[in-house]
Amino acid sequence: MKCLTLCTLLIILKGCMFQESGESEYIKFHYEPHTHMMIVTRQSTCYMFVLTSSEMAMVHEDSSLRTLELHLLAKINDPSTQLTTVPHFSLHTNLQRQCGKDMLHHYIIQ
Repeated sequence: MKCLTLCTLLIILKGCMFQESGESEYIKFHYEPHTHMMIVTRQSTCYMFVLTSSEMAMVHEDSSLRTLELHLLAKINDPSTQLTTVPHFSLHTNLQRQCGKDMLHHYIIQ
């Protein structure tokens, strides 16, 4: 009986110890119409993109918006992209709200 209990316990522990933990990432896009900027929040970082006039037009069509979002993600991951650090308190109220209060880093990308 003790052996059966011990074997069962070992099987349960083995299953718990060697399971891989789940990973997730949450990315949010928001077009802020007062400042005409696209906000991308990812983990604890808020990226604010200054949009060109053609990019501003893209935010109003689903297929164009998806293309723009993919382009902005590529810019974030590009090591040559220059990030300008901006203090949270200096941001427009709408940008502060869209970035969220829990963001540790705020960058403007032009």
